[in-house]
Amino acid sequence: NIAERLKIWKKTATMIGDHPLMGVGAGNWKVVMPSYGLDSTVFAKGYYAPDRVHNVYLQIASESGIPGVIFYVGFWLIIVWTGFSFLRKTDNENKKIMVILMLAGLSAVAVDAMFTFANERVEHSIYMILMAGIIVGMYAQEIAGTGHKIVTPKRIWVILLVAVAAFNLFLAKKRLDFENHLMKAVSYNDQKQYMQTLEEVKQGT
Repeated sequence: NIAERLKIWKKTATMIGDHPLMGVGAGNWKVVMPSYGLDSTVFAKGYYAPDRVHNVYLQIASESGIPGVIFYVGFWLIIVWTGFSFLRKTDNENKKIMVILMLAGLSAVAVDAMFTFANERVEHSIYMILMAGIIVGMYAQEIAGTGHKIVTPKRIWVILLVAVAAFNLFLAKKRLDFENHLMKAVSYNDQKQYMQTLEEVKQGT
């Protein structure tokens, strides 16, 4: 609930203050968090272990440092700036509505990221990339019509980008498979079907 989040956020802010430049390392928040005290939190009883801040911005700042979160937020601010620049340039009402919808979608994810871990969900990342791509693509089309030169990337860069995208899709598939097996394992465990639980755990690793 929000009360527990506020407690964890406060402790995370202290962690960021202790490691402002480099953070504690990717994935290390849950390792370092207990050293800041869990007595006043829901984790004190030992039934649960802290795994996420439930705030993407604090999570990134604590693990990657303040420069890391500036780069992360800065990237999306550039997309937003591109969207508003497009709205000022175009007279096409249909295109304006499309970009406004994309900006609204990105805003929804940004708000969700304040209270959850949206960046860890593959589908959220895909939605964000698609929305950002639509905004940038429409902006590029608009400036192309006003005399700006669009430089075609060299083939080697296209191949490199496709290879990186393919690798990311592979990792996304593996992550989705893991989450699927995890949910099944939890369900079997609740039903006390421990052999099936172990089998799902093995398939998920």
